[in-house]
Amino acid sequence: MLGLAVRSTQASDRVEKTLRIYKNKAVKLGLIPRAPEPFEHLDFIQTVNSGAADVVDMFPDTLIDIKPALIQLKKNAIDHRLGSTDQVLLVEEKLTNLTETLQEKRENLQILETSVQQLAKQLEDDKEKFAAEIGRMNEQIDTVLRRVTETESTIGNGRMTVDHEIQALRVRFDETQECLSKLSKDNVDKMNSILGFIVSYKEQIAEKTSLLKHFGGPSINLDVNYPPSGSGGNNTNMHI
Repeated sequence: MLGLAVRSTQASDRVEKTLRIYKNKAVKLGLIPRAPEPFEHLDFIQTVNSGAADVVDMFPDTLIDIKPALIQLKKNAIDHRLGSTDQVLLVEEKLTNLTETLQEKRENLQILETSVQQLAKQLEDDKEKFAAEIGRMNEQIDTVLRRVTETESTIGNGRMTVDHEIQALRVRFDETQECLSKLSKDNVDKMNSILGFIVSYKEQIAEKTSLLKHFGGPSINLDVNYPPSGSGGNNTNMHI
């Protein structure tokens, strides 16, 4: 009896050890949670019926109680493996997409870096060209300012000369106007004198003509006194 009890105890220990091994593997693989909640309805404890008359009764077949749990465990493991495979495939697909995206981003970054380098070089060239252009423009501005200064000086000198000439012309104009005024007065006086002489001469002619008709003579001497000329004047006798 003692030997049978020892063997029974050893068999029970081996079963419990085997159960622990499978359970630990299942937990490590994530097939079952670490907490025993999903298997609370299963009794994994094996007892030895020491009062059984037969060895079969003393050592019942543990697979009868364990097999359903193992089948369910296997099914869960397969489902989990399939799910894990799908997840792995999904993760691999995402990883591939991310890798391609990363490679594309790297290529775009390389292109951008090249563009930035080209732009930096272009900017440096533009700065040099701009500085040279600014220098040329400053020289042109200095030249124009110098010409403007020279032109202003020339205009100032020319303006002074023109002012002097205008002043001289005004003096000459005043003198000429005064001379013309004097000549006009002299001419008017001379014209009035000549007109008076003509009127007087016509009166004398009319008088002499009347006398000539009255006396019926062949001729008559008419003494006409002309007005003095501008040079002092001389008396002139006119005979008709």
